[in-house]
Amino acid sequence: MLTITNVRTKSKPAAPRHLVERLIGRSTAGSWDEARGEWELVAAWAARGGCCLCGSRITQRALLHNTLTGRRVVVGCCCVRHFPNAADLFRALARVMSNPERPLNPAAVEWAYGRGYLNPWERRFSLDARDQRLSQRQRWKRLEVHGALLVRMAAAGEEGSRA
Repeated sequence: MLTITNVRTKSKPAAPRHLVERLIGRSTAGSWDEARGEWELVAAWAARGGCCLCGSRITQRALLHNTLTGRRVVVGCCCVRHFPNAADLFRALARVMSNPERPLNPAAVEWAYGRGYLNPWERRFSLDARDQRLSQRQRWKRLEVHGALLVRMAAAGEEGSRA
């Protein structure tokens, strides 16, 4: 039985109805609250000319993977916040997408390393250079590391969204 409960709270707006319906249809769970917990972030990238699962036009994309069914969907920055396993990571990655000079938080560094988007040296550099004043050379290195991260995620996202 399909259950669509999507209550607006003071802190969180309700998810778009099309997102709720389409996501439940691609999940094993029959309710929105259970279904959204099945999805995890695979990649985040910026690209023009795309559509979210809810039907909205998007430029910042998140590729989500269902851990139970193996299905993948692309959602935009407004809809990804409804997924507890992806929202914080996407926010951290979006900060770097908008300003590559910003440091990644430790959780995002570990996530990117675990997915193969950062190599061991880039992981260590990102963690070590997070809370210190950087030299000009270290700032350039951070830009290089973040640039490589964004390119790798975009390639994985584009590839994964076609699969």
